[in-house]
Amino acid sequence: MTQNEDNALHATVAMRGYRYKHGDRPLDGYTIQRAAGRGGFGEVYYAISDSGREVALKVVQAYEQIELRGIGHCINMKSPYLVSVFDVKTGNDGQPIVIMEYVSGPSLRELLDEAPSGLGAQKAAFFLREIGKGLTYLHDCGIVHRDLKPANIFYENGYVKIGDYGLSKAISASHLSGQTITVGTVHYMAPEVGAGRYDQSIDIYALGVLLFEMLTGQPPFYGASAAEVLMKHLGTAVDVSAVPEPFGGVIRKALAKDPAERYQTVQEMVEAVYGAEHVRQSVSCFSPESLTLVAGRVADRAGIRASGGARTFVRPPSSRAYDLAADERDLSAMQRRSAGWADRIGARVARAINRLAGVGDSVATIIGAGGRSATDGGPVYENDPIPQQQRLLLVLVTAVVTAVGGAIFASGAEPLVHGFMIFLATAGATLGVTWAAASLLPGLRAESRLLRHLAVGGVASVAAILFLAPFWLAFRYVHHHPGETIAALCLAMFIIDWHKRTRSDRPDRVSLGDLINCGIVGLVSGLIFDAEVPLVVAILCGTSIASQIMSTWIPGLAAVTSPPPPPEPAMPPSVGRD
Repeated sequence: MTQNEDNALHATVAMRGYRYKHGDRPLDGYTIQRAAGRGGFGEVYYAISDSGREVALKVVQAYEQIELRGIGHCINMKSPYLVSVFDVKTGNDGQPIVIMEYVSGPSLRELLDEAPSGLGAQKAAFFLREIGKGLTYLHDCGIVHRDLKPANIFYENGYVKIGDYGLSKAISASHLSGQTITVGTVHYMAPEVGAGRYDQSIDIYALGVLLFEMLTGQPPFYGASAAEVLMKHLGTAVDVSAVPEPFGGVIRKALAKDPAERYQTVQEMVEAVYGAEHVRQSVSCFSPESLTLVAGRVADRAGIRASGGARTFVRPPSSRAYDLAADERDLSAMQRRSAGWADRIGARVARAINRLAGVGDSVATIIGAGGRSATDGGPVYENDPIPQQQRLLLVLVTAVVTAVGGAIFASGAEPLVHGFMIFLATAGATLGVTWAAASLLPGLRAESRLLRHLAVGGVASVAAILFLAPFWLAFRYVHHHPGETIAALCLAMFIIDWHKRTRSDRPDRVSLGDLINCGIVGLVSGLIFDAEVPLVVAILCGTSIASQIMSTWIPGLAAVTSPPPPPEPAMPPSVGRD
């Protein structure tokens, strides 16, 4: 198949909708819950069997011989470090359907997206070792993966799993050359792949690229086109000047242009890294639980979405868990990295907002209160149990209590004036947040999180300033930092995730985790601008509580949208684990 034909196939697949929808049964015994991904080989769906087992169904629609041959090599493999392939059957429409393990955790791609500067030496060494276990198992079984990349590496419950065997191939003398289709992802593709040569050394090369990306946040070679990236793989030596040892030397050897100069086994490569005592000590102190917190935040950010108009809600697989056509998006990501400085700064600001917005949730998780992420909208099954008049009264009480508390801690000799300032600003910001959440956010669900932050935060800031300005002008002699306090308040309004606080299916009407979040953000922004910190913190905390009280809340809806507990395992967890 030529490149033009391949591009045409991808364009055709991208134009049409998914073949199956929620509730369809393309295979007897399995019910589709939602589409999970599409690529050159077909479509993947999250499904549930009649007995309640969560699975991923891959409906093969192209390159069937390549896909099924790869699946056939791996179907009987049993390892906790591999995404299990259960069976291959013919669907009711005559299409081959691969039944795979459902992976609820995030991919390494998503974890890297959360850490644009890299995961750090400790996590990189941990992932290298765990990926090496699965890759060694494949190689010992005579299988070369051929498409090792972050989107095919998953983290779940302390285990790192390798998935997507569509390109896997048995290693033999007859399979080292003469391939008719060049496969793999361009940023992780060994130089000899272009000549149709495949053996385990290409997986070692890809593992070296993964290690470089985990340490630096980006692959060693990228460019404006796939051809440019391939040319760099062929003729450009990897620059490891910014990579600490022993990682630099290991990457240099793993990415040697000549396969004979690379490590001959994955184990040899892993041992080269762990030969350094400081690496062994660092990883020995590493707790996968810290990675689980990050993974949970990624999964929360992916959201829980309904399929069609059904009243049943399910958790989707990781957004990149079965990404069969990530090549183009990976290339686009590399192009964005090479974009202008303004674009890079904008992306970093967005990531900083995402991280700062999650600080309070993390603290709340540690102390065991609040901080749970809700779903991205959903149908309302019943009315809010508190009438609107009572909500207004509670908001008024909240604003008064917040004003009194903030005035006590504020500097200056006029606590009454400070109290009125806090009350007015809280009332204005609450009005702005409530109006923006009801009028603007429904139309911005498909937009980026940064845009939603700017929309609600901007309206809330303007409303707070409008309510506060007349009073502030009348008593300007009382407060000596009006500009700094306004700047700190606006920055905090933009950072805080008001969308999560006002959605009707949030777990609790008022969350302690959200209150902690506002306090931390207000403290940081106030210190940055040398503002009146007690005023900023009081206004933010009061607005958080008042906006949650004022926003519609459907008790129990979050529980309805949460996934059902996984079925009990047929065997003890220890069975089959290394």
